[in-house]
Amino acid sequence: MIDKELKIWEYPLNLGNKRIYGLFYKSLNKSQKLIIFGHGFGGDHNDNDDYARFLAMNGYNVYLFDFCGGSLTSKSSGSMLKMSAISEKEDFLAIIDYFIEKEGIAHEDIYLAGESQGGLAAALAATERKMLNGLILLYPGFVIIDDARKRFASFDEIDETAIFGLLVGKKYSADVYNLDIYSLISQYSGPVLIIHGDKDTLVPVTYSLKASQVYQNCDLHILNNAGHGFHGHDRLESMLMILRFLKKH
Repeated sequence: MIDKELKIWEYPLNLGNKRIYGLFYKSLNKSQKLIIFGHGFGGDHNDNDDYARFLAMNGYNVYLFDFCGGSLTSKSSGSMLKMSAISEKEDFLAIIDYFIEKEGIAHEDIYLAGESQGGLAAALAATERKMLNGLILLYPGFVIIDDARKRFASFDEIDETAIFGLLVGKKYSADVYNLDIYSLISQYSGPVLIIHGDKDTLVPVTYSLKASQVYQNCDLHILNNAGHGFHGHDRLESMLMILRFLKKH
């Protein structure tokens, strides 16, 4: 156990040919509600520890995990050369299925959450598990598809490349190059919360504005003067927005 007072356990999952490292934050009121929370590009489960603690103290179980090959600090199996938003979507799906099949948690008690690239992966996973209770996206990386097309003029030219100084394989761009992302995400009809800063230079807020128009049931909150990744007051405000969304749905 990582933290006896709050009840945080190391919770690795062996799922077929992959091992996913994660932490389980137990709610303080014995709720069955579970939020599965994915980190951004190059990050790991530690990045959202404060979100998980806040949500657990307010009545929600949270599973923070490392994507397979998600970063150089990931404790999950896999290589960054074989990672993409699609492989991360598959990690989400495998975790969802584990908690439903092995722990008996109902579809309607599960929420997906993700930041940046993890938000894109969560959005893609929700299109395949449409009975989930809700989707929480922090500055979701819908720009990744356009970035791949800018980086490589054609699909045949795709090669290994460095993203923010980290080497990724051909799979990273190839998996998303031909995605019609807004058509895909529109297939999820459950409640969606998007929180995005209007000063985000990595993922312009216009991507979330468009997403909010294609989702059938979406709350979009734009934080003034916030960039990519929330800090200080913006981070606290985003936590409170998430809690209000969860209580509403």
